[in-house]
Amino acid sequence: MRNKDIMPDVITYNSLIGGLGLVGQPDKARDVLKEMKEYGCYPDVASYDAAIRNYCIAKRLVEAYSLMDEMVHKGLNPNANTYNLFFRVFFWWNDLPSSWNLYPRI
Repeated sequence: MRNKDIMPDVITYNSLIGGLGLVGQPDKARDVLKEMKEYGCYPDVASYDAAIRNYCIAKRLVEAYSLMDEMVHKGLNPNANTYNLFFRVFFWWNDLPSSWNLYPRI
């Protein structure tokens, strides 16, 4: 797109981040999240949620939590969708203790 002087917006980037997760490339999706800023397009809560979802699907919760912490550090507040991403994974894995550990962060 940029080769044709068309600048992607946050919605375009969010779609790309989500799509990369669907094909099992959560690290590439995180790279795209970082790249957004280089082109003057700043991630929103939906951007982080898409990247967090990718790591949750890949069962890489350390990275997912790291993204949530980064999101908060950047002044973006996790919303119900953000927390539900984690809760769904915990329930899929039958990991109720982890869901209780997350609960105080809400």
